[in-house]
Amino acid sequence: GLAPTSPYRPAMLQAEGLSHWLDGDLEQADVFFERARDEAVSAGAVPVVPVALAERGIVAIEREDWARASALADQAMPLAWAPGSPMPR
Repeated sequence: GLAPTSPYRPAMLQAEGLSHWLDGDLEQADVFFERARDEAVSAGAVPVVPVALAERGIVAIEREDWARASALADQAMPLAWAPGSPMPR
């Protein structure tokens, strides 16, 4: 595995979450997407953060948890846009 301090670790956790999602294991997918987000924040791996949040939102949609999906989208959207770029409405 990757060392806890590896800058690639958040992306690999995200990829592992994706593999669980594709396998239909929503519980494990959500766990790995959450870990990816947490470790991305800690490591400063900014691009991984909105992706992991969006993927958690997809898991919430598949669970038909619309309130959770909306909350995750609300967290991800501002992070997905570079400062100064227009936000879609």
